[in-house]
Amino acid sequence: MVDFMAYFSRKEFIPKEEADMPTNAIKIAISLPKEDFKLLEAVRKRMGITRSALIDKAIHYWLSKSKEEEMVRQYIEGYRRHPETPEELEELTAMEKLALETWSKEEEWDEKG
Repeated sequence: MVDFMAYFSRKEFIPKEEADMPTNAIKIAISLPKEDFKLLEAVRKRMGITRSALIDKAIHYWLSKSKEEEMVRQYIEGYRRHPETPEELEELTAMEKLALETWSKEEEWDEKG
């Protein structure tokens, strides 16, 4: 579950000049539970933006997260249909080992440095 309140309560999320709605916006009416409305109002006031701007950003955030989740689902499904071969897994293990060895050596150099 996405924690919208934590995400949108960050002051740096929306620069003031980007908070205005586009001129081609369409008005809609929505119903919210009273507690959700109170939370949204608190976030909106803290950020200094309009309700419309906050809802717009929330929708864009949700859409981007939904797209991201779909891409991850497709990625996982692709690996289920075509899993790595034993040779690919062996090569991946060797690459991980080399990366860890390199990282360890770099740490040693930094400590000696």
